[in-house]
Amino acid sequence: MQSACFPLSNATKSPAQSLRRAIVAVLKSSTAMATVCGLGLASPEAQAQAVSEPNFSIGGAGGDFTSKGAGFGIGRIDLPVGPFGVQADPFVGDVGGRAFYGTAGQFFARDPDLGSLSALGQFEWYRGASVRRYGAQGEYYTPRIDLAVRGGYQDGHKVGRGGFGEAH
Repeated sequence: MQSACFPLSNATKSPAQSLRRAIVAVLKSSTAMATVCGLGLASPEAQAQAVSEPNFSIGGAGGDFTSKGAGFGIGRIDLPVGPFGVQADPFVGDVGGRAFYGTAGQFFARDPDLGSLSALGQFEWYRGASVRRYGAQGEYYTPRIDLAVRGGYQDGHKVGRGGFGEAH
């Protein structure tokens, strides 16, 4: 899915970027919890594949953002492709009567005892601005914490162009 990226340029944060960071924080925590809760349920054979079988999830949230009503819905689908996996994360929402939407996707290889590597793409639109990101992500799993690094290139309409990077 998608995450709070830190562009390498010195662009000022817009309301869209602030909204995106708030949404991503919620999504990261819910995705992390779903992953932690689901890992112990799969058989050893299923854990050996990047994705053992097709699966999906949906979610949403609502509330107040800068004194305006806000809400969004997000989906996620994972599909096995041999020893690899593909993932798509579409989302749609509204802030004060203004829609936003987007999607992200990954093609990845995962070893449940070591980590994962993925190629990724992402598109987002809000208030006439759009951003496209292309890049790669690597994750390393330890017994107590998972570490991830993501980076690549972004462009779009009314956004900074150039590299982006993130670690969490």
